[in-house]
Amino acid sequence: MDILTKPLNTYSFEEIESFVLEKIPEGDQVDYKREFPKAADLSRLVAAYSNFLGGVIIVGVECDQDTGLPINAVGIPNDHHEEFVAQVMGNVTPIPNWEFHQTNEKSGKVISIIRVFEGDETPYRPHNDGNIWMKVGSVKKPVEIASPEATDLLFRKSERAEISRINNRSRADLNYQSFLKNAESERVKERESDIERERIRRTTIQGGDTLPPYNSNIINFAVGDKAAMLKILLQPYYPHGDLLRPLDIEPVIQDTRTRNNIHQFPLYVTWKSIGEGMICFDWDRHDGGITCQQVFANGLVFNAIDVRRDNHGESISHLAWYTSSLYVTLKGASKIYEKIGYKGSVIGSMQVVGVRGLQIYPVIETMFPDNNESVFDAQSWNIDIDTRILADDAKLKEFITELSRDIHWSFGYKDLQKKITVDVLEKKGYVSES
Repeated sequence: MDILTKPLNTYSFEEIESFVLEKIPEGDQVDYKREFPKAADLSRLVAAYSNFLGGVIIVGVECDQDTGLPINAVGIPNDHHEEFVAQVMGNVTPIPNWEFHQTNEKSGKVISIIRVFEGDETPYRPHNDGNIWMKVGSVKKPVEIASPEATDLLFRKSERAEISRINNRSRADLNYQSFLKNAESERVKERESDIERERIRRTTIQGGDTLPPYNSNIINFAVGDKAAMLKILLQPYYPHGDLLRPLDIEPVIQDTRTRNNIHQFPLYVTWKSIGEGMICFDWDRHDGGITCQQVFANGLVFNAIDVRRDNHGESISHLAWYTSSLYVTLKGASKIYEKIGYKGSVIGSMQVVGVRGLQIYPVIETMFPDNNESVFDAQSWNIDIDTRILADDAKLKEFITELSRDIHWSFGYKDLQKKITVDVLEKKGYVSES
């Protein structure tokens, strides 16, 4: 049902009229209202949606009270409906995650659409109402007081969601480690083969045994030993089920690629199928650099890159790479979530490991560089966002800018971080698609 996933601000009065003709009945995630209900009734419905799977309330559509089928898009007067809705949302605790859209006018009437997302702080309840409400599929009784069993589940939902996210993260880390070990096996075999080929070649040329020892172009250290890995992981608040079949992920990856002037997500490389979805893992034979990306059917997105470089004998890590990687990952994730129909909270983290002793370069160059050396081996930053911000380019850039400031602060750039702005990052191409 597009009405549950399509951006609300794209809907016109005429599109709602077309939607009504589809004759989708009221149910667990759709409600039709001829006019705005009383604030108390709407707050119960909003709380019920937040406690359940979320849903959409379409105001200005006449509905058959026996079958729940929409009859006609009649519209409502063009008034300050968003203010009323905002007041209703403020009367629910915790405040729900919601969005509102009012269509264009037709014959002096508009249609209001309220989308309520599945809540991540259950249970939600209206003020001055001791009951916990649940959404049910009944037409005549759209909400009802939650049973003791359902109430207990709502109180434990955040705990179950956290456990699901931990398990999801563990699977992504296990996949990364498994492919890292496989890459090391490849390195050993390829290096041995390379050395053996050179040994055989030298036996066929005059004076081959007097040549200096052969130094293979393939790294002589284990894959990952000299890496500083930046790992960005995102997932739905409660990844308790697949949003699409794992075998349907590949076309999603192909249609959602994002790149700026430094990085790309998802990568244009060979992706391999795994139980949870798909993965790509690549390592550089000459410097050992690693890239690993994963997309799970339940919405997990994982991007790991090596952010260590050797520059004229100095080992460095540039915070521009952190900001750039964050942008393409979040932007790519936004496209993926839109493609698979996920709306709601997104929880994640950004972590870098292996940076102790590296010279950390800031995003903003100064006339007299004074780069900080990292005294910590690892740093991490939480990512708490939702699909509305991911889909709003301006808000997404503001979010990334704030996080970039936090990253600079963590590495000791307490004064320079104040100069980091959206405009600066845009001009450098770190938060713009190319």
